[in-house]
Amino acid sequence: MCAKLDLEEVVTAFRQGDKEAFQQLHKVFFPELFRFCKNLLENEQEAEDIASDTMFKLYQKRKDFTSVYAIRAFLYISARNSCMSYFRKSKRAHTHKMKILPTLPVEQTTEDILDGLYYEALRTLLHNYLKQLPEKQQEVIDLLFIQDHSLQEVADKMSVTVSAIKQHRHRALHRLREILKSSSFIEGLTLVPYIVSLYFT
Repeated sequence: MCAKLDLEEVVTAFRQGDKEAFQQLHKVFFPELFRFCKNLLENEQEAEDIASDTMFKLYQKRKDFTSVYAIRAFLYISARNSCMSYFRKSKRAHTHKMKILPTLPVEQTTEDILDGLYYEALRTLLHNYLKQLPEKQQEVIDLLFIQDHSLQEVADKMSVTVSAIKQHRHRALHRLREILKSSSFIEGLTLVPYIVSLYFT
């Protein structure tokens, strides 16, 4: 493995079963995944167990990943689901409050926050695919779904009609769905429902 870590090269080796590559990915992702789970669960042992189990799941599915973005999204989504299962089993899903992230409204539950982080992971993965779209389509999707502007706001920013924005949106989402058909199983499974939901936003 080269001295300067190139994660994309590591991912390629990882898909081929390289144990050293997995160790490199573990070194990069496990600490942040553990912190993510610990902050949500406020239970260090449970957080470590979930983070370790999630990394093991990643190794089992190693052939399905083609990018760092896909790996990161899978790890956070999988850990999120495991955390939710933990909360449900302990009957605290709707009562447990986060003590971190003080900028969030106090009435927000852990489930709300987890949902937000889940969709943030999806947006991160989506952003990687946007690079494969024509420039105007990239801009429209970015403004609508990443920056959360309205159709009218995007039309004003781009100096075109709302109808034109809708047309760019339709073509971009259609293209994204076509791209996902040739993506890895994990990436497609993760993003297709999200892409479909955008049609009805």
